[in-house]
Amino acid sequence: MCFNANGLEELSAAYTAELSAAYTAVIGRPRVPPLWSLGFEQSRYGYNSTQELQSVVFNYKDNRIPLETMVSDVDYMDAKNPFTVNATAYAPEAMRDFMDDLHDAGQTYVAIVDPAVRLDMDPSTRDGEVYVGGLQAGAFVGDSLSLSVSLSLYTLIIG
Repeated sequence: MCFNANGLEELSAAYTAELSAAYTAVIGRPRVPPLWSLGFEQSRYGYNSTQELQSVVFNYKDNRIPLETMVSDVDYMDAKNPFTVNATAYAPEAMRDFMDDLHDAGQTYVAIVDPAVRLDMDPSTRDGEVYVGGLQAGAFVGDSLSLSVSLSLYTLIIG
């Protein structure tokens, strides 16, 4: 058996397993993902408090449905601003207790990071300055011909 990728590398072996071993020796061996990531995860936009997260986890347990990981979407953020937490709905003490309960049950918690640039469409605010400055500096990757593509990819439009 032989593998040839357009002159880049030629590998040959008598058996598929040997060829696979030779191929992964060239490109690198795959890493084993964390075991919790292979289990059932629950994620949804719209969990608005720690209490809602706790309720979902409780209902899984109460109905004997396996749950490895609970994932929060941008709802945990303060006004959906990246790298912030809504300390009212997701009070630090309540979140600490929630995560301790998850960890005690062998479960994992993931809070997504969605680093969108906030853009308030109200012209009386200054929120657009970060977006416009980034656009002028060429900080965004995307279609350079279309402002709307950049807007949809990199901003959380408010208003």
